[in-house]
Amino acid sequence: HFNADTSDLDDLAWSPDGGTIAVWDTVLAYKLLVYAPDGRQLARYVAYESALGVKSVAWCPSGQLIAVGSYDQMARVLNHVTWKPFAEYNH
Repeated sequence: HFNADTSDLDDLAWSPDGGTIAVWDTVLAYKLLVYAPDGRQLARYVAYESALGVKSVAWCPSGQLIAVGSYDQMARVLNHVTWKPFAEYNH
């Protein structure tokens, strides 16, 4: 049990290997947080401010990539090393 740095946690997704947890904030803010199971925050990703936020999140089977769909009609793919996007797609 740990507190997540969110205003109103919307949802979460465990990585396939169970080593990390992706947590995203309310639809009113774009914030994706990545935690270790013990509660340590490993990463924070904010694509933009002052607009609707994360719509959906999906891990790839290896856990090395995470896709983040948002209300700006973009899908961003982040890698597990830097937690920064290396690809962006319109959806």
